[in-house]
Amino acid sequence: MEDFPNGANVVYLYGPVGAAHADIQYNQGVVPTFAADPKYKILHKFESKTDTAADGLANTEDALTKFDNIDAIACTNDDLALGAIRALEAAGRLDKVKVYGNSGLTSGMQAIVDGKMFFTNLKSQPLIAVEAVKLGIKVLNGEPYEKKNFLDPISVNPNNVLTVRDAVFGGTLENPSTFQPKK
Repeated sequence: MEDFPNGANVVYLYGPVGAAHADIQYNQGVVPTFAADPKYKILHKFESKTDTAADGLANTEDALTKFDNIDAIACTNDDLALGAIRALEAAGRLDKVKVYGNSGLTSGMQAIVDGKMFFTNLKSQPLIAVEAVKLGIKVLNGEPYEKKNFLDPISVNPNNVLTVRDAVFGGTLENPSTFQPKK
């Protein structure tokens, strides 16, 4: 919301319908955040059976036909965001509408470097694996453990896209690499 201090009209691309992560993200993250400040409005939530770039493209084309006052498109994942980017480029509106993804795909990271997307979250798969092994060891040893274990995602934006370090980009857990964009 810091990108729009005076408010914004947002289209939300949601998918896949029925996926727990999409539901949690929308109902526990997006809805309460927007409800807390009336300057920000969700114009429409477009639901998809999948979460592919093709759905992001189709839903954004529909959004552009339905609304002429879109400030941002927020998406459940980077694939939907990449489809939104294609639709906005084709309509000549990418410079007027900011796109926000979620999932930290390398293609999403590249879109941030290219100035086409403004945000994603990196969910560190190597760190998730390490934490899962630690939890498994506790369970096997009969040690107490938390029933729910969460790792905070790493927010990625134009200011830190080239400095975020994670083993998913190479290196090791102890000495992870940074995202290396295509030139």
